This record gives sequence, structure tokens and C-alpha cells, in this order.
Amino acid sequence: MSSTNHHHNKPAALQDRCSLNLDALHNGPCKAQWLHVDPPVLTVDNFFTEQECDDIRRITISPPPAGVVRVIKLKSRLSESKSNNQGTAVRLSTTLHVRYGAPQVAPLLRSRMQLLPDIQLEQTEEVQLVRYMGDGQGFGWHEDALSEQEATRMQGGNEL
Repeated sequence: MSSTNHHHNKPAALQDRCSLNLDALHNGPCKAQWLHVDPPVLTVDNFFTEQECDDIRRITISPPPAGVVRVIKLKSRLSESKSNNQGTAVRLSTTLHVRYGAPQVAPLLRSRMQLLPDIQLEQTEEVQLVRYMGDGQGFGWHEDALSEQEATRMQGGNEL
């Protein structure tokens, strides 16, 4: 599969960052859609197979073994630019942070890191399985995010 078969219009601000190797995925036709530039957030169609999605969903349904995940329930205020009415909007979500070494996701992570050849697994955040509550809710810049300067200084992720 050549990269010409893939669709991913990278924002100009990311042209020298976040190399994508969509040829690394063998799950069918791929398409990347950039949702946010800073931090870089994208969706990739066919990133996981249906079976892999089912395996990951099982983590969220049955109680996982101790030490595999931590659960965070959030009620976040979205920035004005991301809210529908140009005022402050509220986003409700439950996030399961899956540990890097969790046997349910570790093999998948190692194989999918080929998608981002310039990034090492240790540079990424834990896998986050997010369930948004309510229609039309999804990712948006929110109050627990750090600026790129703060995240770089801390050598960590983009949230507290």
C-alpha cells in the first residue's frame, strides 16, 4: 500500500513535526484527520481491527486487574473557541488510563508505534479510553491542559 493511497492533510503548523507512516497499518484503507494542532490530536480510521476494538472495550466493561488502569471522571470547562455558543461549555467524560505494560494493550501499542516513527513509546501518554457523556461531546481544549512550554519544561504530557 503506498502512501498515495492515504488521505491525511496535515496542518501547516505540523509539517515538520509528527511524521505519520500510515503504511505501517495493515487494517485496511487509512485516513488521518487532524482534530487539534497543539497538542497534536488526530483520528486514524482502521487504527485497530474490530477484534482489537472488542478486546479494548472489554477493559472498560469488566473490572480490570489491579494496577492495569486508573479511572478519572471529569467535568471540564471547554475554552470559548470550542464551545457551541461562544461561552463556557461543560464536557462530561470518564477516562480510563491504561498502564503501558498492561497485557491488554502492550502488544497493540508496540505495533502501532510504527505509525509515528519519530516518537518512542516512553514519550507518549498512557492509552486513554474516553467515554463522553451526551450528544455532540468530544475532544476540545479544556482546563486541565498545559501549554506546550509548560509540558516541555516538565518533560511530560499535556495535562495534570
